[in-house]
Amino acid sequence: MGVSMAKHFADEEELMRRRSYPGLAAQRQAHQAFLAEFKRYQLQIETDEQVDSTRFFNFIADWLRGHLRGLDRDLALFLHGKLAA
Repeated sequence: MGVSMAKHFADEEELMRRRSYPGLAAQRQAHQAFLAEFKRYQLQIETDEQVDSTRFFNFIADWLRGHLRGLDRDLALFLHGKLAA
């Protein structure tokens, strides 16, 4: 999942760069923060450390929900305006 998310974020950031999206820096920061926290959980799992599965799944669900309703919504509105113009 981490590799897929990193690829998705890279593709999304490239689209933002090509469209000169003014919110690119905030998006990039949010993506990096997500990946850093995800990697901490991934390392715990790979080293057989105990992971609070509820906390892990809530982290992913809460982050995605907030990101989609916030930064990604703003991006969609921007792209829609760009494409409609």
